[in-house]
Amino acid sequence: TSFGFVASGGNHFWSRDREAEFRRTLWTNGYPCRVFGRTEQFKTPRARGEALRAWLREIPKPCGILAENDYVAGEVLDLAGKLRINVPKALSVVGTDNDSSLCENTTPPLSSVLLDFEHAGYRASEILAARIDQPDTPPVHETYSALGLIRRASTPAGIGTPPHVSRALAFIREKACSGASAADVARKLPGSRRLAEMAFKKATGRTILEEILRVRFERVELMLRSRSRRISSLAGLCGWRTNNALRTAFLKRYGKSMRAWKANPTPPLRDVT
Repeated sequence: TSFGFVASGGNHFWSRDREAEFRRTLWTNGYPCRVFGRTEQFKTPRARGEALRAWLREIPKPCGILAENDYVAGEVLDLAGKLRINVPKALSVVGTDNDSSLCENTTPPLSSVLLDFEHAGYRASEILAARIDQPDTPPVHETYSALGLIRRASTPAGIGTPPHVSRALAFIREKACSGASAADVARKLPGSRRLAEMAFKKATGRTILEEILRVRFERVELMLRSRSRRISSLAGLCGWRTNNALRTAFLKRYGKSMRAWKANPTPPLRDVT
């Protein structure tokens, strides 16, 4: 019920756009948004850091924070650690841009919004080529969207679930696309395999295997939206042993081939194994 947006203080147009969309979405759902770094003026980086520290200490918790980019989100995580604010239980942090070299080396690893920079690059090249051919062409203004959220440990794996189930969900999120099985997950839960399955389904509404597949298909969808990824390369990157296994599973879940889905993305027809 508590949310915040953290800006760097540069007042960049893209930062203002991200803040505005975040606040609009929260307002639509009945939530206010506290903002840091947009209107304040700081003489030194140290002064800004001290002000952000105080802001993080005082903001009501549990709180979800969106940062204007991954660098600012990393700053939030660093200060949260110094203040001993539990992430992601008390403070859930999401960055923007998905700079993997940064996101995977924060403590904890940072969840981040992946923007479609690749598509933007293609369009910029096409627009430039057209402008070279026809210099009198009027200026073009286009926007591009987000491909999705890359989930890491700075956001909770399971809100409202028992701690042992939350740990299992975090393990699935981290290892599902590396080939982790339901048996591997069950070993992270107390009791027998049957008791583990029962506890997991009671807490999440899904079996362990259904959750593993949900995470894997989420990764498949993300990669299908990328122009540079070949369909034949996805199986190993998303947790399937063979391309045929992935093609069969995808067709069963979505009712169309991956190539057809790539041309016209649609929700899955069924959320089953």
